[in-house]
Amino acid sequence: MLISCKKAGAFTSLHGTPEVEGDIWQLCAMKHYPDNYLLFLSCMSIDYKFVPLNAEDCSAEAELDYNVLMVISTQSTKNLRLLIRFL
Repeated sequence: MLISCKKAGAFTSLHGTPEVEGDIWQLCAMKHYPDNYLLFLSCMSIDYKFVPLNAEDCSAEAELDYNVLMVISTQSTKNLRLLIRFL
């Protein structure tokens, strides 16, 4: 997971927008499931070409609530605050 902020509110990543979106999903998992997010991250990394499309399958594998992660990851204002706290 490598994400950077070139200017306020605009995030970039080496592999483009899908990787940024995947990073946001992963940060949400870290924040809301601190005890078992590693399986989610590991699963997403195995099929990195399908990030963030593999979030639903990886949520199920890691026994995380996909709906919770989806709501949080799609709310851009919360994402910005969450990402800033982790960066």
